[in-house]
Amino acid sequence: MLMDEALPMQHEGWMILTRRLALFFAGLAVANELVWRLLSTEAWVNFKTFGLTAIMVGFFVANSKLFERYALPRDGE
Repeated sequence: MLMDEALPMQHEGWMILTRRLALFFAGLAVANELVWRLLSTEAWVNFKTFGLTAIMVGFFVANSKLFERYALPRDGE
């Protein structure tokens, strides 16, 4: 409901995205714990600063077809 106006999609598209995001963030939590426990503090900071940013961009680029497939037509188009 929060993003519906900014990114209008069919309900099914939102449900798919929600499941993917839940799994994605769970995976990020596991990756963060592994990096924090197994590598140096400097490596963990670099992972949090640069790695997570790149991973997030990659995730949303990988889901671009989902946005296209389930997009609702905007007013005036």
